[in-house]
Amino acid sequence: MGSPSNALNISNPGLVYFDGSYSFDGRLPVSSDNTINITVGATTIDFTASDSGDVQTLTGNSGVATASGGITANTTVKFVGTSGNLTEDFGISNLLIGSSGSSITSALANVSIGQFTLQALTSGIGNTCLGVFAGSSLTSGQSNVLIGSNAGLALTSSLSNIAIGPSALLTFTTGVGSAGTNIAIGKQSLDLLTTGTSNIAIGSLAGHSCTSSESNNILIGNAGVLGESTTIRIGNTALQTDCYLAGILHTTSGRTVNVTTPGAYPYTALTSDYIILVDTSAARTINLMATPATGTSLTIKDNVGTANTFNITITPAAGTIDGAASTTINIAWVSVDIFYNGTSWRIK
Repeated sequence: MGSPSNALNISNPGLVYFDGSYSFDGRLPVSSDNTINITVGATTIDFTASDSGDVQTLTGNSGVATASGGITANTTVKFVGTSGNLTEDFGISNLLIGSSGSSITSALANVSIGQFTLQALTSGIGNTCLGVFAGSSLTSGQSNVLIGSNAGLALTSSLSNIAIGPSALLTFTTGVGSAGTNIAIGKQSLDLLTTGTSNIAIGSLAGHSCTSSESNNILIGNAGVLGESTTIRIGNTALQTDCYLAGILHTTSGRTVNVTTPGAYPYTALTSDYIILVDTSAARTINLMATPATGTSLTIKDNVGTANTFNITITPAAGTIDGAASTTINIAWVSVDIFYNGTSWRIK
């Protein structure tokens, strides 16, 4: 076999010194103690050769550490660089990449990726963190999933929380009885909650108004209300004006409707109104909205009992009420129920 260019052929055992880049053509000679010493600059590389049939195997080490401090094993899988040290071990249950895990005592089955993740962990079990500072204060919490920069930043010992999104559950600490079970999905969702439990918040800034111990709320695209618990809020009235639900609506806890008492007259009904209570201490006019949705229903009621003296006039912005330009309540305590059929208003 011909020698490739820039090849170095060695025919005598012993020490070989060379500079530059070389390839070996053929077999390296082996000394009587099966050792080959190759010195490159100030580095000596030692090999031990073994012969098995027509195959030679070289084993050995790099000769020097890759950095000062060397490669060492530890009880936790870590990839960190401190003063040139690289620590790694794949034989245990915790995997921390970007965090030293120096406080761990009995933690098990935790996984984190990102600088400062799980940096305070001591005995927590089954936590998953991804993103810088995610779960950085967690010590003994269990089964938390924190994904996103600063997700669950202040969480210490709570259970089964899910935070997905930058700063989700940012200030949450322990929850009542250390049982959090909050689900926050979206940037800054439930970011100001501190000790509340069993909340579900979906959407950017969902639950943002919950700042203490609010619990058992379901908030979808809604900031929630300070101090409010056990409530479902979906959508933002500043962004959504219509809601469509397919199928039959079933409720098991009763239903409530919006009741409005106007502070000034004439009063123009809003899409959020359902019952309008009218002060008949003087004649009043209620104007109906200009673009009602089909099926819009309103109840307009004499709330004082003097409509027989001071009438209530109901006037559409467009169209008619049962074919008339307006309708009048002129009997004390009477109410009128009307609805919009898509083209005009009808009295029920």
